[in-house]
Amino acid sequence: WNISKTLGTNIIGGPYLGGNYWSDYTGDDLDVDGLGDTTYNISGGTNKDYLPLVNLEYNLIKKSGSTGKNWISIPITTTITNASSLMELIGPNCDAINRWNPVTQNSEGWISLFGGMGTNFDIVPGEGYEVSVTANTTFSVTGLTVTIDSIDLIKKSDSTGKNWIGLPYDTTLENASSLMCLIGSNCDAVNRWNPNTQTPEGWISLIGGVGTNFDLVAGEGYEISVTGNTTCTPV
Repeated sequence: WNISKTLGTNIIGGPYLGGNYWSDYTGDDLDVDGLGDTTYNISGGTNKDYLPLVNLEYNLIKKSGSTGKNWISIPITTTITNASSLMELIGPNCDAINRWNPVTQNSEGWISLFGGMGTNFDIVPGEGYEVSVTANTTFSVTGLTVTIDSIDLIKKSDSTGKNWIGLPYDTTLENASSLMCLIGSNCDAVNRWNPNTQTPEGWISLIGGVGTNFDLVAGEGYEISVTGNTTCTPV
């Protein structure tokens, strides 16, 4: 199994080249890029071959005279396990990381005071997070793309139905309206946070869809509002 990395831009913009040649590969090359899109199962074990590695860069923005909120997701394998490890990776300009608990319909947060305090929740693919910074900050992660099988979207009885989600790195969904269409009739709003203006942008289901039909971007987090419990299978 070749896991060596060679400097060079791969087909998805990452900083390394890598891959293996399997003479008996029978999988599909769906986008005709020379790399198989079906996992190669190595005989005699449970190993699988995934390349190339993905490098994802985040530009976190603090607006002058305003807040520094940024909605992100982590759609690849990393060493990040929880809110405190994500804060450590981002660096000293990060003062808070929040998630939305869809069951309680309340936020949970980890802040930088006293070395870190609050709820040190797990960071998992398929969830979205709000990162707050005190100054413009850039950080990056490198890893393998992750399959997100399904996302449970929850509507709390007698309350709201907000859910913060993240999509697969290689999602085929293009914009807010396509995400709403995938989720189905229980979805009444899809929102993103614009870090430059520090205001939300939204697409709602009224009159066939109105609002800002924003593009979906790898590494962003989104707020989905539903009127009933729903399961979404990202594509």
